[in-house]
Amino acid sequence: MLYLYEKGYRNFLFFVDSNNIIQKTKDNFLNVQASKYLFNDKIVSLDELYAAGATFTLLVWGFALVYSVCQQLYPNSIVGGAPATQLRSWIELLFFSFSMQSGTGLSDLLPASPQTRAIASIQMFSGVMYITIVVSHLVGLAANTKEK
Repeated sequence: MLYLYEKGYRNFLFFVDSNNIIQKTKDNFLNVQASKYLFNDKIVSLDELYAAGATFTLLVWGFALVYSVCQQLYPNSIVGGAPATQLRSWIELLFFSFSMQSGTGLSDLLPASPQTRAIASIQMFSGVMYITIVVSHLVGLAANTKEK
């Protein structure tokens, strides 16, 4: 890949078998018997904070990858920033994904196609739910820890 980058190629498409990633993530959130079940702990440690940040970032990167595929399949599906005929760079897609996931909406990029708007809607909903569930859980654990 570095060889192709040095030759001037800038748009790469990656394929990932996401079944294991999705299954582990589901287990961590939903399976009480899983060793890394998020809601097992009774106190907040640095591990929970790192895990919350890492999971949020993983979601952002996953959605950025979906946006990358979407712009390949549906040209001009993400507009703004650069001319509409150009594909968005990975950094632009990450920035767009972070702004969608966090709910800040600070990006200069806009989802223009119905497909990209659907993906952005799912990401905004999942971002709000993630922040609501995980942050409220961590705050509850912190408050519980202080009382003891």
